[in-house]
Amino acid sequence: MRKIIFMFIVCFSFVNSSFSQNNYNWITPNKTYLKLYVNDDGIYRINSTDFVNSGISTSGIDPRTVKVLYKGAQLPIYFKGEDDGVFDASDYFDFYGMRNFGGPTPHRDAYSNVILYTVNEYYNLYSDTSIYWIEWGGSNGARMERSAFVSPLNYPENNFFKKVHFEKDVFYSLGETTNSNTDYRYFSNEIVNGEGWFWRALSTNESLEDTTTINDLSPSANICSLNVFIKPVSFTATIQNEHRIEVLINNTVIDTLYRNDLLRIDTTITFPASFLTNNTVNKVTFHYIPLGSSVFSPVIFVDFFYLSYQRDFTIRNNNLAINLSGTDTTSKKITLSNYNPSNEINIYDIKNNIRIENSAPGAGTITFSGKSNSSFRINNENITKKPLRIVQRQVKDLVSATNIAEYLIVYHKLF
Repeated sequence: MRKIIFMFIVCFSFVNSSFSQNNYNWITPNKTYLKLYVNDDGIYRINSTDFVNSGISTSGIDPRTVKVLYKGAQLPIYFKGEDDGVFDASDYFDFYGMRNFGGPTPHRDAYSNVILYTVNEYYNLYSDTSIYWIEWGGSNGARMERSAFVSPLNYPENNFFKKVHFEKDVFYSLGETTNSNTDYRYFSNEIVNGEGWFWRALSTNESLEDTTTINDLSPSANICSLNVFIKPVSFTATIQNEHRIEVLINNTVIDTLYRNDLLRIDTTITFPASFLTNNTVNKVTFHYIPLGSSVFSPVIFVDFFYLSYQRDFTIRNNNLAINLSGTDTTSKKITLSNYNPSNEINIYDIKNNIRIENSAPGAGTITFSGKSNSSFRINNENITKKPLRIVQRQVKDLVSATNIAEYLIVYHKLF
């Protein structure tokens, strides 16, 4: 009987772009793995109960050999209780998992295939779920470094930049193509100039606005920024820089943007932190007032934007994510307020793969040392975050002499 490998590509709920990666060396045919479905960023904790609920007994598993794999690469994890070589009921391991982002996406000229620009897409076209794999046996797995070092230096700032992303994918544009069988650009398999999901089409004197509640603005904040991504889709050759957009924060104009013809707007606007109001709702507005509306029908597509502001070092809802900028790897001391001493504290540097074990509590505060370029994830509570779904999977051996596949369907890597 012939065996056919068929990729059912229209069922997006089961498609994951992690399969587009090239590193398949981790796969062992006929071996059983745990498959984790992750659609949210954070520190995840896996214990023996998660294995048992998926039909895997941990009695014969040496915890030192447990490995977490993502897109073919092994991730360092922290495993509590592995030193005795027995996966006890009280043992667990933590790892940082991320939803499936769209990532850098090139947009090309459909005739020449030259890349015109690249968009770092927040949303993936097909699935927001990442797949992580757990295996065990063989060599010991990669582990996070555990740091008890206490730095004599204080971090020089009392805040860090937090980014708030604004985007709603409402309609899809084919970009420079005309959706006509006589326009051969329509048949391009690549993402072309102006193609993609957009939030809102604005015509003359129309506006788009959105809001966010800010309750963590640093008292010493002095500068903020707004990164704007907009695509003009109409033009006139008789007027230079015909596209004009007023950008407002809480009804105050912070800048006026101009663009000529179909040139994409990808720019950063800086403005004083005093334009934002703490502990309330803040509004961002784009008002389109093009030049020369009488000689053409001006339209722009708003793609997305994000706001960056200086956030305080305060733990809220028992959690805090800190992303420090720069390349300095010198360890510094950071003090967090609103610490709850009755709860456990877990501090991970997910950028440098370090578990911080040098924290010192104070009066409602906690101080720890970490590298100045770190991305910290602080959980001032017992970690209970679990993947969306955990199942056991056995990878089929499709290259053996008795089980070989006779047909292979080739499909686009995004599927």
